[in-house]
Amino acid sequence: MCSAGLVGGDVLDDVAVLVAERHRIDAALARRVRAAELSQAPERDGLRSMASWLRGHCRLSAAEASRLVRNGRALEHLPAL
Repeated sequence: MCSAGLVGGDVLDDVAVLVAERHRIDAALARRVRAAELSQAPERDGLRSMASWLRGHCRLSAAEASRLVRNGRALEHLPAL
């Protein structure tokens, strides 16, 4: 795959912007996962944990679901920027 018309630095700048946006989205997702966990949303949906809900409804692997839950819990203890 080649990006026609983009020269070295331009492509790298685009990659850096996309990585930064991905980090923002990942953080927002982790915060929402934590909020759902705290409100016991998975239990109301008939599941025991947020990780099991993510595995079943979002088709995430067990490792990825656990990572999201763990990151949400960790973000709760960090100051908002």
